[in-house]
Amino acid sequence: MPDYVLVMLDLSLCDKRFRYQAVHPDDIKARFADGNVEEIGYDVIIDCSGFPPAIEQAFSWLRCGATFLQFGCCPSDSKITINPFHIYYKELKIIGCLTNPFTMPRTINGLVTGMSGSYLSDFSRLGIKMFRLQEYQ
Repeated sequence: MPDYVLVMLDLSLCDKRFRYQAVHPDDIKARFADGNVEEIGYDVIIDCSGFPPAIEQAFSWLRCGATFLQFGCCPSDSKITINPFHIYYKELKIIGCLTNPFTMPRTINGLVTGMSGSYLSDFSRLGIKMFRLQEYQ
């Protein structure tokens, strides 16, 4: 069983509100087992795991014209396999972001302190929840 969880954002809702759902990778694989990626695939996938097998798998779930954002920090010797024809044919966009994983607690604390009283002082309003992986249901 994989030791990671994917969080999917559904941007296609009629009311234009963001909705998220924590999903086990096996559930997503089952969703795509019989379906057409263009019908049920994703327009945007953001990887924050840095787990190479998850990154590699995510490319098969992108629709034409989709964007893949890489925020997770992979080990420096990691390798993934992507079919370059699919990047060309589907007109995929790949965007990376250099992040320092050791600055997150300080950043969150700064946001809470510096923006108290604003909408960001209550992160639950943004749909952000923290839990241990063992608590995932």
